[in-house]
Amino acid sequence: MTDITTNETPNTRLAKLIEDLGSTDTAIAKAIAIVTGKSISKTSVATHMPDGGNKKIKPEFITNIGDSLPFLDTSWLESGNGKMLKDWSSKQQNDFVLKSKWYKDKPKKSEEFNEQSVAGLIPKAQDIVRQNAKWDSQEKVKKN
Repeated sequence: MTDITTNETPNTRLAKLIEDLGSTDTAIAKAIAIVTGKSISKTSVATHMPDGGNKKIKPEFITNIGDSLPFLDTSWLESGNGKMLKDWSSKQQNDFVLKSKWYKDKPKKSEEFNEQSVAGLIPKAQDIVRQNAKWDSQEKVKKN
C-alpha cells in the first residue's frame, strides 16, 4: 500500500484494493449497504472488476465506496495518483472502529475463552475461532 501512479484502470485498482484489504465483493457490497442504506449486490461490485465485464466505475459508485470505506483515498481509485489508503492517526483509526455498527453490536464484556470449546474442531478452524475471540466484546476490542 505504497504511493502509486499507474496507467491501470479504476477497475483494476478496485481489484487491487479488494485483494490488499483481504476482502471480498460481498464484504464491500455489505459495507456500502450498511453505510449508505443503498442495497448493492456483490455482482454490482464484481462488474467493476477487470474480469467482471466491461463496465466503467461511475462517480456514484466511487462516492458510495468512499463513504463506506473512509480510509480509502478515492482520488487514488479514480486516477491512480497517490496512496490507496489515507494516512490516519491512531485516534482517527480508533474513532472509526469505536463508532462502527460492528463495535456497537458487541457485548460490553465477554467471558474468558474456553479452550475446550474448540477441542472438537480441526486445527485450522480452532485457529480461526481463537483469533476471532479477541474481538468478541467491546472490552477486548479496546484492549487490542
